[in-house]
Parts: sequence; structure tokens; C-alpha cells
Amino acid sequence: PADFAVYVQAWEWVRDGQNPYLHELRPLSPFKYSPAILRMIGLLPSEPAQAWAFFSSFCIMSLMASLVIGASYRSWKKVWLLGVGLLLAWKGILETLDYGQLELIILFIAVSAAALVRRYPFFAGLLVGTLPWIKLPWIALGLPLLLACRDKKRRMLISGFLLSCFIW
Repeated sequence: PADFAVYVQAWEWVRDGQNPYLHELRPLSPFKYSPAILRMIGLLPSEPAQAWAFFSSFCIMSLMASLVIGASYRSWKKVWLLGVGLLLAWKGILETLDYGQLELIILFIAVSAAALVRRYPFFAGLLVGTLPWIKLPWIALGLPLLLACRDKKRRMLISGFLLSCFIW
């Protein structure tokens, strides 16, 4: 896939000592993520076909985990509505996989942070703090999570967020 090929090629450039952010080398789809994404791509197998198989499997598992973590299945009606939602979103899910984008992994991180925010705000902050370093607009998720916390827990969420930003 096109976007995944950009990640792999950028990692190969870094491995060879080149700058992955040079737009002249790939003007139509340049690499535009943080360096930490390159490190994660570097953890994949070196063979592109194997790397894609691992990455796509991880994306599908992330989507399934998001559905398990983020939804409550207290009645068959909710299960049915989730199925309808999946059917309506299916084209977008397939396009995300076709291009090799990171959105399903981002969704898993966001849903996990939202699930943890009330009981473990520090860990929720760690998770939500990774999102802006993958894609900057996801920083907006921090506001609803801040509103979901009370005073002391709000400080813990912010501490986790800042620590995550420092790590990235």
C-alpha cells in the first residue's frame, strides 16, 4: 500500500543515514510523521511483504480490541447497532487498510485512553499523549478527557500527558 510504502522507504533512508523528510525525493506523498514512528516501523520485519502482513494484522487486532474495550454489550440491541455501525464504516475501514494508514492503531490508543481515564488517569494521559506525536489534530482528544476527570485525577492525566510528550 502507498502510505505503508512511504513508512518503509523512510525507515530505509534513516537506516542508510539519509533524511526521511526530504520532499524532493517523494513529492507526492512525503513522510510527515514523528521520528518515533520510524522507530516503530523499524521494529517490523525487514522484508516488505512480511512487514505489511504484520502491520495489517496488528491494525485489524487494534480495531477488534477497540470494539471490545470501547463498547458495552448489555443487550442484543447494542450488539446489533454495533454491527450496523461496522457495516456503515466498512468502506472506510477497507480504505484505511488499503492505503496502509495508522488510523486503526490511533483509534485503539484513543479508545484505550478513554476507557482508562476515570480509574487510571495517569496511564490514560500516557496514552493520549502519544496521539499528537502520531497525528497532531488528535491533541483535541485531551479536552474531553480533561473534562471527564476531577481535580486530583486531572493533575494525574496532565502529568501522564506531559511525560508521554517528553518520552516522544
